[in-house]
Amino acid sequence: MPSVTAWRLVVPGALLLSAAFPTLLSLKTVWSTYDYSHGYLVLGLTALLVVSELRRGSPAPPVPSWAGLVCLLALTLLTMAERVTTTQNVELIAWPLTWIAAIWAWTGWDNARRLVAPLSYLLVAIPVWDIFVEPLRRLTVLVVSMWIRTAGMPAFIEGNLIHVPSGTFEVLGGCAGLRYALVALALTVFVGMFNYRRWQPTVVLIVCGLLLVAVGNWVRVFITVAVGLSSGGLVSTLIRDHHTLLGWIVIVVFMIPLTLVHRKFELRAGTELSDTPRASRNGIDV
Repeated sequence: MPSVTAWRLVVPGALLLSAAFPTLLSLKTVWSTYDYSHGYLVLGLTALLVVSELRRGSPAPPVPSWAGLVCLLALTLLTMAERVTTTQNVELIAWPLTWIAAIWAWTGWDNARRLVAPLSYLLVAIPVWDIFVEPLRRLTVLVVSMWIRTAGMPAFIEGNLIHVPSGTFEVLGGCAGLRYALVALALTVFVGMFNYRRWQPTVVLIVCGLLLVAVGNWVRVFITVAVGLSSGGLVSTLIRDHHTLLGWIVIVVFMIPLTLVHRKFELRAGTELSDTPRASRNGIDV
């Protein structure tokens, strides 16, 4: 049976859910776009992280905090102000922070601190990552252009245009790979938070995941250009008509080595746990 203190955490959540309804509608619109369609996945994983954290131990006795209340009021006013302007991103960023501030104000910092990381995970699905589209697109053009020249393909590269005998490929923002990078970021951050609970292995997993996805996206664009040089055929038709499917297949293949990195950290964690005295593992001071 959940403790009374645990149920008290539901009260600020219920109040905020009703107050944040316009924000949820905005998120529904954002998560219907190409790059942020992973938002619903992030929302579900956030709930899993919160439940997992609460199951690790009973919440501390609730101690209302004036500092938390001040932060909550400030974030609420900021959200209301942004709703009458066109700066939607500020409102969306403030959404998970408002939840943290509400728990802080209602039950104290000890309880809020435990949920800072799980609730901040929602930021992975907030549209603040668009600033990386142009740098990623330029990097994609640079790398793919180098591969094309190295392979000796009959192509002329002009800015983000790749001219081949059969036509011209334009490396648009969708070719930057932001969607794949955000999915990799969401998954690696979740795995790190759920399994490791330490920042060092989590950061390593995130970096490895982003690097693998970046290379996979470059390979995807390169394959598309290479197939465009062919005279046609079944393979060319499949890639042209199922461009998105090709992207996900390539990304999944390139993400497979990430499981080896995760397995290495799991083995290391198991070794450290086996070296820990049994009393310490049970939370008993020795």
